[in-house]
Amino acid sequence: LVGTAAALWRVGGALLNGAKVSLDAFAWQRSKGDWQPLAATNQPHRVFANVLHDPVGKRLLVWGGGMAAGGLSDLVSTVAEEATPGGEVFDLDSQTWAPMSTDLLSNLPALQVDAALATGPAATDAWAFGGAPKSNKVQLWRLDLTSPLSKQLMWSQAGGTPAFRRGAVLIWDPVLKRVALFSIDGALQVWGWSPAVGGNWQKLGQDNSIAQGRLRLFGDVSLPDAILAISFPIGGLSTVYRQAKVSGSATLTPWSGDAPGWWGPLESLWLPGAGDVLLSGGVDVKGQIRQGIGRWRHMCSPKNP
Repeated sequence: LVGTAAALWRVGGALLNGAKVSLDAFAWQRSKGDWQPLAATNQPHRVFANVLHDPVGKRLLVWGGGMAAGGLSDLVSTVAEEATPGGEVFDLDSQTWAPMSTDLLSNLPALQVDAALATGPAATDAWAFGGAPKSNKVQLWRLDLTSPLSKQLMWSQAGGTPAFRRGAVLIWDPVLKRVALFSIDGALQVWGWSPAVGGNWQKLGQDNSIAQGRLRLFGDVSLPDAILAISFPIGGLSTVYRQAKVSGSATLTPWSGDAPGWWGPLESLWLPGAGDVLLSGGVDVKGQIRQGIGRWRHMCSPKNP
């Protein structure tokens, strides 16, 4: 899920049929509250791909991720996988898909499956955190979406910290002007990296009670009620929630408000203007695959600190 409240898109993913997985060939666009399918020709068949909205080029960039239809365990795995080469571009004006050109692909970072992406501080700024292909290096890239699109390697380390773990969340902190990473590496950890300072990442906080799971952040870190959801493999614990603050030293406070129980991987998009979180994927309390896109508004509003 990428975009804004005015226009957003849902691209890629997978469908479940029992324990079997097939790649989802459908992509959708939401405008004025209604969802419409995007053109089917040359649509990407990728799961856990990197997806960016390029507002300057008026396009969606989809690259990496996986294209193998594996089993259910592939969707909940945290093991790093080699990404499938290539990518696709969706032109928002002509509403057409096309294979990504070699030149464009060379200006995007190659990462292992399920990298973490963030945008900010401007709409043309993007960040990517993940593992470098065919190596044990972990990397942080900065992307400039202004034409021509370009990339810059900001940090790279072999065997260092933070480690690359699938299911992590990367965000831009507009208050302290840095990127922050929520990741689980034996424990739930919060890391910060400042482009003004450079150097190594700084650990901001840790919750030793969380040793596994996939993460989604509901809300904005500048709000007092940003909620971090930790979802577990299907058949395991129900979703656990933490109230997350990252100003200065991070705090991760247990939160037990009125929230759904989910399992498996989730996709979400925070719409700050509307105070909503849009959610897709996962399994509900009855063990059924959650269909469509849901809204959750209970916490993510300045009126509900």
